Amino acid sequence: MAAALVTTRMLIDLGVEASPDAGIVLRYTGLIAIVAIAVAWGFLDGQRDRRRNPDPDRGADLTIVWLAAAAAAGVGAAVVAWLLGVLSPLDLGGNSLLFELTSGAAWSMLLVFASALAGSTAGARVAGTSQGARSPEVTVSAPSG
Repeated sequence: MAAALVTTRMLIDLGVEASPDAGIVLRYTGLIAIVAIAVAWGFLDGQRDRRRNPDPDRGADLTIVWLAAAAAAGVGAAVVAWLLGVLSPLDLGGNSLLFELTSGAAWSMLLVFASALAGSTAGARVAGTSQGARSPEVTVSAPSG
């Protein structure tokens, strides 16, 4: 996810340099791309987990997994984007390292975490229904006597 975040920022920068009037469209396109990647990845995780563990109470805690992944992606992307902004001709916002590690990382974490969690929930539900999740069978026996 960190690579997707940094790549998106680089593509937005290159696009804005080539066509400054398209900045808002490029930013929203990048936002949609990151959300789509996180939702798809979370969806696949949710499906995979539900197939391994049909009982929802026995599956992996994907909330914690995606929280850790979002934190790693947010902080990792912040550091890499700041380094690229300092060491390369790319203008990735010109923000300070402190800004990147706080506000930039927090926004990235929120975006990845919320999107992936929604995707994993949807993936688990789809996998649960495709496995034919049934309600428990009730048997009725005739009274003896």
